[in-house]
Amino acid sequence: MDFFDIGGMDALCDGFQTNLFVLPPRSDTWSGLRLAVPRAESMSSSAEALFPPHSVLLGLREAITIVTPLILLKNPSPKIDPKKCRAWTNAERILAGKATPATSVEHLKQLIAFQLEDAQEDSKHKKDTYIRIPHTIFEGATTKLDDSDKTFLGLVFSEASGFIKDKLQKLQLILEHANPDRFKPCDSDVHGYAFDSIHLDTYNRYAEKGDDSPPGVHPHFIYKDGNGHTNHNQRATYLAKAIRDNPETFKSISDVLADISSLVCEIICKHLPDAFDRLRVFCEILPLNHMPSMYPFPRFVLNIQVCTEGHTDVNDDTICVVIPFSPFKGGELVLHEAGLVLELHEGDILIFPSHCLTHFNLHFKGVRGSIVMHSDKEVKSWNINRNRWNRHMVVKK
Repeated sequence: MDFFDIGGMDALCDGFQTNLFVLPPRSDTWSGLRLAVPRAESMSSSAEALFPPHSVLLGLREAITIVTPLILLKNPSPKIDPKKCRAWTNAERILAGKATPATSVEHLKQLIAFQLEDAQEDSKHKKDTYIRIPHTIFEGATTKLDDSDKTFLGLVFSEASGFIKDKLQKLQLILEHANPDRFKPCDSDVHGYAFDSIHLDTYNRYAEKGDDSPPGVHPHFIYKDGNGHTNHNQRATYLAKAIRDNPETFKSISDVLADISSLVCEIICKHLPDAFDRLRVFCEILPLNHMPSMYPFPRFVLNIQVCTEGHTDVNDDTICVVIPFSPFKGGELVLHEAGLVLELHEGDILIFPSHCLTHFNLHFKGVRGSIVMHSDKEVKSWNINRNRWNRHMVVKK
């Protein structure tokens, strides 16, 4: 390789699959130094080595699948007025607190069968009641719930609680060192309660699109006409401020959660392969082949002392993952449309479609944190044509 061969080096570097803006052609000033050399082959094949393989480790058990006669599409999420959300949640918490507990998997199936207003095929509506699923039903197993149309409602993985707890305790030490006051035991039902969220995301929101951008000009030298504000940093994907401002802490958190992230990846590959294939697209075409630490999710949130009110995550896409941590009592997660109250412990992994199921927590006492790995509808623009800047890039085909 001759580094003084400008033309050859240009051809080589232009073949790198970076998924980021390439430099424009050199001006005639360099023409005397450029040599006629064949264009280097694209290095996309070697870039594949950067991505986790599609095969997963052996050892995960088959899921216990429970099919409910409920049809989710006929139980749309309630339109909750934001001003009345707290009142709505409090009323539902009272109902969820009276939920009938299942004593076994078979008993759970029976309770779910009785959950409908009637048995007619064209009316699969849930009664105004809840079923409580104790942790003893999840423990040591993987439990999956589908509706009668085979729509995925949720999956609880509880096969490796001890392994996961060890990693979560190390995570708490990192977070507690940064902000010890937030890890004092509390009661979420007491006036003045609040929780914190730390967003550690790879964003593609508010992206400036490359429509009609002139060829041969680097996007950093392209500005909007008129008085419109130009934000060059949001033409490609970008990292959350919490990551940019705290790179060392973020690396410590990512290192501690690496094994959990790999396990989640294996679970989704095995039990939800279609969701995995949809999620991983964005993560595998990021600038400079950057790999998100929570692959196949581009984003995750750390919630501290969390007890959410009723909501759907309207900006999410496909599925999300919830992993509770720290010692607490209560805090059960309620899936409103499914009529279920899930008793999750530290070390459990819940996967569910948060964009179409209204969910909230019952009140808790103690210290309750959660890791939430989630998707984002806004990634579609990057997946399709890199926010319409693809002709300025060497992209993965």
